[in-house]
Amino acid sequence: MSEVIGDVILPSLKIEGTAQEVAVKIFENIVSPNTEMLFKNDPQAAAVFAYQIMGLAVSQYADLVSTKHFKKHMDIVTHNLVQILKKERGELSN
Repeated sequence: MSEVIGDVILPSLKIEGTAQEVAVKIFENIVSPNTEMLFKNDPQAAAVFAYQIMGLAVSQYADLVSTKHFKKHMDIVTHNLVQILKKERGELSN
């Protein structure tokens, strides 16, 4: 059973815009601040929280598109993210 992590703050916001703008605002105003708060108190809990948010979002996306489309986009996103991480962490070979 998972341990209770404490209070999570959900600001009362009215969020409007395009799908991308709304997603960014939700992330910036709800997900990110709560991940940062968790990280200060318990880095492992923050990692679990972020992992769960990622899994839920990926699952929701998978429900909305074909398996072929899903696999293609997950491969692209994963590849690009790994490349960015390697560059930021100085892990790319010249």
